[in-house]
Amino acid sequence: MAALSRDQALSLLTAANSHGDLAVKLSYLKQAKDVLVSIDPSFAAELFPYLVEFQYSPASLVRKALVEMVEEIALNVMEHSSILIPVLVALARDDDSIVAKQAIISGKTLFSRIMEEMALRFYRYGRVERWLEDLWTWMLRFKNAVVAILLENRSIGTKLVAIKFLQNYVLLFTPDNNESEKMAAEGSRGRGSLNVLWVAGGHPVLDPVGLASEANMGLGVLLDLLRSAVNLPSLLTISVVNCLAAIARKRPLHYGTVLSALLNFDPNFEVLKGGHAASVHYSLRTAFLGFLRCMHPLIIESRDKLVRALRAMNAGDAADQAIRQVEKMMKATERASRDFRLSKDDDPIRKRSLHQENEEATTKRVRYDYNTQAAISNSSVQDHQGPANGVLLPSNKDPLLDCELTPVEQMIAVIGVFIAAGERATEQLETLIANIQPDLLADIVIANMKNLSKTPPPLTRLSVAVSANTTTTSSSTSPPATTPTTPTLSLPLSPSKAIGSSFSDTSSLSTLPPDSKRDPRKINTDDDLLVMLQKHIVSDYQHQKGHELVMHVLYHLHTLLISDPAQQASSFSVVYEKFLLAVAQALLDSFPASDKSFSRLLGEIPFLPDSALKLLEDLCCLDGKEVHDGDRVTQGLGAVWSLILGRPVNRQACLDIALKCAVHSKEEIRAKAIRLVANKLYPLNYLSEKIDRFATDMLLSTVNERLADLDQTQIGSTEQKMEAELRNQETSISGSQISEDGTSEIDFTKGAQSTFQNVPTVSMSQAQRFISLFFALCTKKPILLHLVFDVYGRAPKTVKQAIHRHIPILLRALGSTYNELLHIISDPPQGSENLLMMVLQILAEDATPTADLIATVKHLYETKLKDATVLIPMLSSLSKNEVLPIFPRLVDLPLDKFQKALAYILQGSAHTGPALTPSEVLVAIHDINPDKDGIPLKKITDACSACFEQRTVFTQQVLERALKQMVDQNPLPLLFMRTVIQAIDAFPTMVDFVMELLSKLVGKQIWRMPKLWVGFLKCISQTQPHSFNVLLQLPSQQLESALNRHATLRAPLSAHASQPNIKSSLPRGTLVVLGLANELHKQQQHLASSLHASDTSSSVQGATHT
Repeated sequence: MAALSRDQALSLLTAANSHGDLAVKLSYLKQAKDVLVSIDPSFAAELFPYLVEFQYSPASLVRKALVEMVEEIALNVMEHSSILIPVLVALARDDDSIVAKQAIISGKTLFSRIMEEMALRFYRYGRVERWLEDLWTWMLRFKNAVVAILLENRSIGTKLVAIKFLQNYVLLFTPDNNESEKMAAEGSRGRGSLNVLWVAGGHPVLDPVGLASEANMGLGVLLDLLRSAVNLPSLLTISVVNCLAAIARKRPLHYGTVLSALLNFDPNFEVLKGGHAASVHYSLRTAFLGFLRCMHPLIIESRDKLVRALRAMNAGDAADQAIRQVEKMMKATERASRDFRLSKDDDPIRKRSLHQENEEATTKRVRYDYNTQAAISNSSVQDHQGPANGVLLPSNKDPLLDCELTPVEQMIAVIGVFIAAGERATEQLETLIANIQPDLLADIVIANMKNLSKTPPPLTRLSVAVSANTTTTSSSTSPPATTPTTPTLSLPLSPSKAIGSSFSDTSSLSTLPPDSKRDPRKINTDDDLLVMLQKHIVSDYQHQKGHELVMHVLYHLHTLLISDPAQQASSFSVVYEKFLLAVAQALLDSFPASDKSFSRLLGEIPFLPDSALKLLEDLCCLDGKEVHDGDRVTQGLGAVWSLILGRPVNRQACLDIALKCAVHSKEEIRAKAIRLVANKLYPLNYLSEKIDRFATDMLLSTVNERLADLDQTQIGSTEQKMEAELRNQETSISGSQISEDGTSEIDFTKGAQSTFQNVPTVSMSQAQRFISLFFALCTKKPILLHLVFDVYGRAPKTVKQAIHRHIPILLRALGSTYNELLHIISDPPQGSENLLMMVLQILAEDATPTADLIATVKHLYETKLKDATVLIPMLSSLSKNEVLPIFPRLVDLPLDKFQKALAYILQGSAHTGPALTPSEVLVAIHDINPDKDGIPLKKITDACSACFEQRTVFTQQVLERALKQMVDQNPLPLLFMRTVIQAIDAFPTMVDFVMELLSKLVGKQIWRMPKLWVGFLKCISQTQPHSFNVLLQLPSQQLESALNRHATLRAPLSAHASQPNIKSSLPRGTLVVLGLANELHKQQQHLASSLHASDTSSSVQGATHT
């Protein structure tokens, strides 16, 4: 497919080059660009030499389109764009302003991007690849070309764009302290946010001092332009003023210099090119007003200077208005800051020691008394003397509020009265609950737990479900009584809806016997209290009170759960689970993903049920939902990470969730989970082996095509079931023992493999999905790469493609620590040759191959892998003496591989230069002896033709040097005359040089070399009439042979030789062959008779002698 796309792009470029219609030419170029961007960068790079030829097109629109293509392609395949960037340098100085402007605009984008790429790579890996350094060298040349444009006689439009480039140049290399603080606070250094302050030095290019010097140089150019404004068109002056003002606002470091220059600048000079003095004046006014609106302290200090300057420009009113706006903003900022500080002072962190808690316990009853009376009074509780909204409320003398009752019992009594009143007391009950302190409310719930039903209520998770259960209670100290039917409510998502539902079904309480009404502590109101408690908890969670209340309730329930008989334990377990899920879901619904309350809740509760783990899994996997909020996935995975560290009993279940997400079908979820597993979980000794096994199983199952229908819900299911049983035993029998990590002895891989079914093929997306985790682990444990090479040979095509995608990322992550790779390269498994070649190519492209790598590859070639292909990536680092012995083997490769080898040879290294020069390559090709070296002649001729295709490399001068060297060899190379003919066809202006070569060949008696003699005569025939003089140098016998073979030469050669000045110098044998001997004899006889004439005049005699 890649080869087809390459051929398609090549045909489009050829069609664009040959077609005469401009619109069609542009259309072909656009299509070619789309193909080049979409195919593999290495294939696209092969076509770049054809693309850059369009810079010589006479049509300016074609050159402009080329610039746009270069920008887009270079941004996509930056590593291979070294041949493209010189186009921008050349076209920035194009005579057509449209082309030049586009070149500068595109160059500005690439300049920033390349600088950013260098800084990020050096920051992450501590090194900058050679190809990036080469690109940066070209960008510096581009910068110099743009600066030169400002000083030359160029169009105004081009200079305006050049000034804008210079502004961006100064901003890029000047530290931005504000942005640095902001990005540091956010912890982000992503693309598009480069700040020179991040550059820590240690690299020749990425030197903060040098970059600052470059910024000062750019600023100096702009200031020089401002000083020479009298000689500039006014549009350029306006642009310079605007750029300087922008630099001063965005980089206050230069503010003092720019302000001084602008204050000293006088726009009222008499002679102004373009006649726009008023516009220049207005640009200064705008710049000063912009400074006034800035809130930077350095700029605020110069306010008086700015105001004076503006008043001198009759802009005093505008200055006053700007100052007022700034003062308003400053006051608003101060007010917001003050409010924020006050709010923080009102929210202290509650950290109490055990001693403090004991002291507070003695005052708790007093506080309860106050809270009870205050809460009742706030809810408009009145004496029995009059009803409130139709509800009879207890007075302070009511037996329910008797002093013999504790504050908790008193509050339970009041709540019971409200519940018995039904819907009429809903509002008062909500007000009462809202005014109860959290610790009192927790004690109320805990005290009422003893009245829980022995029959567990139905549990419908995360949905509103009301069901009526008839519960019969009996007391050993009182006669049997019938308890009416009361609603049992599972906790909903919305607390407000739950409260409404609970109150709507409590009207039956009004029919209770008087005894029951008088003692509401016997009423089964646990569900209603839990719902209201949940609402109160969420509203108080941000002040830490809600969390304390939840912990208080859950730990009490857990204590009852493990201490009460089994019959009641099931009821407590249901309430515990129902309450926990409701609070957890409410936290997710109420707070943003960045809030840690949910994770803290799961980490600190006494027991984590399976339903809570299922809620956590749904949050991480977003089952049934679109990935529209990746922060929620991050929140869930963060909770998984915390639970793995803090809850050993649940460690395996949480690891299963993380591993399931690591092979999730949605890429965003998968990427986040892989980062968690590889970076945080894998380094843990007690998890690394399990993660290894899981990732290996995923890889092998993908290679062996045993993937299931993407049903990953069963991963680790066996272990989860076993752990669930163990946890259930723990909840009912407090003495149960579990291993530290909570894992069972069942093989971990069994559960994972049970999910696989044999399917005929593996899609590309499936392969990518199931092997990504393994490659992420390889960066932490490079020895795992052995398995990739082992299985590569038998992997399906789609799996190989997925591996090819991961290999470049993996190798760059490994950096220089690839010792394990050297072991693999020294003895690669059979079938992994293509993968090996890809690895070597990436290693050679990213940095100069190390001596160990070169030695390993050479040893592999000499001992095991007798294929010169493996040497290709190393060729740029080999010397001439190392390349020449293996050169015949390179020529014997398929043509496409030889072309790659040729590119590496000519590229060379930055330290030693190319291994062979282009002329030496041609000589080396001709030195190959087909019989001695065992290379087919067709391979040698194809190699020569491949060289001639690269006319920008194998130029006329290169060919002349090579041919001049080869013509002196003895014996002559077999393909010498073929190459001479190709050269004259490629470069017709070489004809004079070729004639010199042919003359030398006559001296070498070329006719004694039958194979070369045929080529010699063919060249003579193709280069006539330039070759006639060479042909006449042949002995008569060889001349006769040549004319017999090429009869068409006889007539024009005879005509050429019959010229008097030529004919007289030719030997008689040559004249005989050409049929000119008889004519010469007649001329001699006529001359003799003329000499004997007695009365011939002197003038006639002179003419005769002539």
